[in-house]
Amino acid sequence: MHPRGRGRLVAAFAISLTLHALIGLAWLNSHGQASGTAAAVNVNVDGPEDNEVAFVLRDRPADPIPNLRPAPTQPATPAPPAILPESVLSPSKSGPGAVAPVSASPATPSPLPKFGGAKALHGRPKPGTTVVYVLDRSASMGPDGLLRRAANIIRASLAELTPDTRFQIVAYNAGATSLAPEPLAATPGAMELADRWLAALTAEGGSKHPAGFREALTARPDELFLLTDADDLEESDVRAIAALIRTPVRVSAAVFGGNRPATATPLERLVGKWNGSVRYVGP
Repeated sequence: MHPRGRGRLVAAFAISLTLHALIGLAWLNSHGQASGTAAAVNVNVDGPEDNEVAFVLRDRPADPIPNLRPAPTQPATPAPPAILPESVLSPSKSGPGAVAPVSASPATPSPLPKFGGAKALHGRPKPGTTVVYVLDRSASMGPDGLLRRAANIIRASLAELTPDTRFQIVAYNAGATSLAPEPLAATPGAMELADRWLAALTAEGGSKHPAGFREALTARPDELFLLTDADDLEESDVRAIAALIRTPVRVSAAVFGGNRPATATPLERLVGKWNGSVRYVGP
């Protein structure tokens, strides 16, 4: 190459290199000023003027957390009372649906039913009286229901008693048996016991009247009532019974199955001695 041409090429290269260096320095200088300017920016923000509108951006508030506590339970409401029929609330005096008032229970026991129209042997005794019923249950009391009729008369007589009196029942044929070991106060319970006891009796066997009296007199009665058909009551029986009575007692009798005889009987003489009477209960 010609020495003059080589010198031009080197000069051009040097000029190009110098220009690129100047450009690079200028770029670096401008970038540094930009950084400094950014660092010097005032971050204080004045409030808006009266004629300006400011928009403030805020974060969206969080959704409320649901209340997971159980709702308070309400107390159970009682069911309304049932509405009674008008006939109960305001009962009519008569007619269908009428309600009859119920009275209080009586203080004294109510009388036992009068079975078969039976009539009591006595009225209401004095307080403290002990009454003994002596019932013949021999075979001769079976026909025509004499034993049943006699038992009904005892039931009717018990209805006349009050709790301040006592009673005993003795049933006899060849032997004798009592309702209870001792006389009972005339309470409703004792009367029910007597009713069941009488219903269980049967008419059978012979009759030993003194055996019935002997058992009855152990209760020391104030009044004694004999219930029998008296078909076989002899004078010897009357004497034996009279010998057993050691304390004052009123003796009466009810005779079943026949009419009053024309002449006095041994039984009538017995009760007459002890201030009693004989009642005849016809067929």
